Amino acid sequence: MKEVVDKYMDGLGYQDTTDFTEDLFRNTWSRGYARWRVVKEVIHEQGWDLSTEEGYGKFLNYYRMIFNMGQATDMAFQQMGIEQINDIQTVGKVFQHIWHHIFLVPTEIVEETADRTVLRSQWCGNPAFGPEPFGAKDCVCNFHEYYRLVDGGLTRDLGLGGMIEEANKRGLKEEMEFDMPWMMCRDGDVPYCLYVMKKKGTPDYLLPAFTDREKSYFMEHKIEQSGEKTMAYVSKLLGKSIDEVAFGILLLYVMLDTGSYIPAEATFGEDKAQQMYNKYWLSFLEKWFRDAKFELEVGKVGSIRELADIVLFCQKKKFIPYKLDDQGSRIVLTATIDPFAEVAIQFLGMPVGLSYLNAIAAADDAFVQQIVKDARMEGQSRVSVTKSMVKGDDSNEIIIEAL
Repeated sequence: MKEVVDKYMDGLGYQDTTDFTEDLFRNTWSRGYARWRVVKEVIHEQGWDLSTEEGYGKFLNYYRMIFNMGQATDMAFQQMGIEQINDIQTVGKVFQHIWHHIFLVPTEIVEETADRTVLRSQWCGNPAFGPEPFGAKDCVCNFHEYYRLVDGGLTRDLGLGGMIEEANKRGLKEEMEFDMPWMMCRDGDVPYCLYVMKKKGTPDYLLPAFTDREKSYFMEHKIEQSGEKTMAYVSKLLGKSIDEVAFGILLLYVMLDTGSYIPAEATFGEDKAQQMYNKYWLSFLEKWFRDAKFELEVGKVGSIRELADIVLFCQKKKFIPYKLDDQGSRIVLTATIDPFAEVAIQFLGMPVGLSYLNAIAAADDAFVQQIVKDARMEGQSRVSVTKSMVKGDDSNEIIIEAL
């Protein structure tokens, strides 16, 4: 576990595990919003009206392939050493385990009776590391839509609702109700996310009132007052070492990326899914390309070396560390570690040749070619992606040649 984290830190130039963990978690959560921007366009194309039961049902079915509570429950069962769910208390314990140990959202049970279980999360990667704007036309209104429909709404309907569905499949006989009366992302001025699961007909949970003084004890303020870095503090809330948290986020980084392709392929077919996946990754380039030129102090790109440095910078933003071999009129970029290949193939057991892995390779080629276009170097260079670890090669290789 630590060895895996260390090799990515070394390759990417990180000295501090907390900094690496925080950047990786921030990147992971910001990509959820980027995915939504692409999916939203397709929803409009398909004519799904989310205000209707039919339209919202299609929306839920699409995201159900991303928010897979069945897979998460299988993992929790294995880690907890249980085989079935017979009562509401066990439902709460499994949900708490999934949120706390798999999704890395510090979560605790605050009420546990024979009729009702209530849990809360005082910190979450979203909104703490939530979406970043994509260009000047993006605005906070779009963030609120994302929080209401996707991050908050789906946590309620597919997280809580999905947990109860799984419990019913695994032994629970009770008819259950669920709600999330408080969501930090959607509501803003609440101290935590609140999850309520209860037997049908049980009285509603009485929400506590908070004074302005008590609001100063919100988790974000506690972290600020502690003087610690965010993920150092959060790792303590999780009861894990920073290396354990970093490794868990590395797995999440790729697991959530599968949601940018696999549901689209199942719903719209391989060609449309590839278009959506390409668009998803290309949406980051406007900012990354601009940041690269600023940090590298490059005005107009005028050489293949400057182009190679920009490609290197943008690949690093994807947490893929390339090394550069400048051969004059030919530059070779090589990476021997790649989280998409390593996590997907070695840890998630995906076989080489799987359409998702092929989609990663195709999207990476489109990503690199777009950098060439943005640099206005099409007539002065030729760029080829010649090796890809997600396709079974021993390394990633990009060759940049002067024309």
